[in-house]
Amino acid sequence: MKRINTLVLSLLVCGVTALSQQYEGVYSLSTETGEVSLLIEKNSDGTYGGKLSGNGVVYQLTGYLYNNLLTGSLTNQQEALIFEATINDNAITIVAAQTDMYNQPVMASAQTLTLQKESAPIVQSVSSDRRLIINGIPLSKTQIAELEKTYGVKPKPGNYWYDTKSGLYGVSGYQAYGYMYPNHDFGPLQRNASNGNTKVIVNGRELPQDEWAIWSYILGYWIQPGSYWFDSEGNAGYEGNPVPVVNMFTAAKQNTYNGKGSGGDNFWSTRFSAGNYDSGNQRGYVSVPGYGPVGYGFD
Repeated sequence: MKRINTLVLSLLVCGVTALSQQYEGVYSLSTETGEVSLLIEKNSDGTYGGKLSGNGVVYQLTGYLYNNLLTGSLTNQQEALIFEATINDNAITIVAAQTDMYNQPVMASAQTLTLQKESAPIVQSVSSDRRLIINGIPLSKTQIAELEKTYGVKPKPGNYWYDTKSGLYGVSGYQAYGYMYPNHDFGPLQRNASNGNTKVIVNGRELPQDEWAIWSYILGYWIQPGSYWFDSEGNAGYEGNPVPVVNMFTAAKQNTYNGKGSGGDNFWSTRFSAGNYDSGNQRGYVSVPGYGPVGYGFD
């Protein structure tokens, strides 16, 4: 994984003073090596979360306000950095650095990045933004075209989350709405993608109360707090143990309606959604709440 110095503009040479402004929003920067984007959202407890991405690198942002500076960490699987950010008009400047064994910044590694604000803070709604955002990252025209080719329909603009392991997706801040194909690369899924509050974590996403109740209903017992994995074949188990303990699709057959349609099609419905697919599951549709049917596999 590339380090943050693949994103930077210049070396930090002096401190900056923050203005008392709102940090939430979407910021971007065009560089010779590609687009850099930054998403900052304010949590209900007053802390901040978001993502910094560019050049194939994605950092999870967590922070808080200290003396009008946004201070916190940028992390991924390869490294953890600390940062301070300040806003001047519609530009945000982030100063990031590696740390030593005492968790103090290594000034020789400090770098700065200045991005321009693109829009107002994201409202968690399908129609709040005319762009297509998945897992906090705005999709490029190429990615949108690939989705349209794969599913046979142009994706509706909005702010979504997506679970690459299972294929589950939903509107940011809400429970799962349906399935896509797994293994799309839209960056990592945040724990608070659905504003979960149950301490039941599936593939890194904390389930909200309603979704937890549905999963529990399918299984026939209350799911206890903990970390679990769930794949696109319906297998599920405890995080850290690759052996599945249940298949959710098999369990769901006891609590769903499945009928045979003409041509070998299979209609299904659950409290999540409804859909239909052919005998080989090569073509079908899923009815998305608030949007309508979305097909896949059609030329």
